[in-house]
Amino acid sequence: MTKKRLFVFLFLAFSIFSLCAETASTTPEPYKKEEFPGFLHDLRRAEIITLGAMPFVTFNLTFGYSFANYAMHGFDSSYFVNPFANSSDENAFSSDEQIAIIVASICISAGIGLTDFIVHSAKRNNQMRKLKSQKNGPIEISPIEEDPEAVKISRPPAPAEIQPEPELPQEFIEIFSDEEYVDPRKKK
Repeated sequence: MTKKRLFVFLFLAFSIFSLCAETASTTPEPYKKEEFPGFLHDLRRAEIITLGAMPFVTFNLTFGYSFANYAMHGFDSSYFVNPFANSSDENAFSSDEQIAIIVASICISAGIGLTDFIVHSAKRNNQMRKLKSQKNGPIEISPIEEDPEAVKISRPPAPAEIQPEPELPQEFIEIFSDEEYVDPRKKK
């Protein structure tokens, strides 16, 4: 009997606690730009560029090495290395050549990533320097009353009352009136 009561009590306790528990969202929030310092963004970018360049560099280095080896031996067909050949094929790369190609492509890809890191860091530093110079630059705006070297310029006088239009000569009135046109030259 006590086991049943204990079981019912624990069941009710867990049920009540689970109902009272806060229902927080379990959806992860995306990172904000301010969460990480700038150099970590640059470092991540360099890592992505390094790993992204690796297959292209390896592919180009393999064909470049094959063609250079072929050209150095007078374009002899026995030295034309098939990069897609099986390892048992005699025209395939040796293990030392494969290791050399992989190591060279890793170094070239790391150089590309490092170059991007340096260029991007320099751009970021220049932007920050320009931003700081704009905030703390030599330009200082102060009220004219506080500047002893300022010269106060008086305002121009207010315009006089609007003058009525001058009277037009009678000849113009006769010419532009609605009445019959009379040529002033023929007037007697």
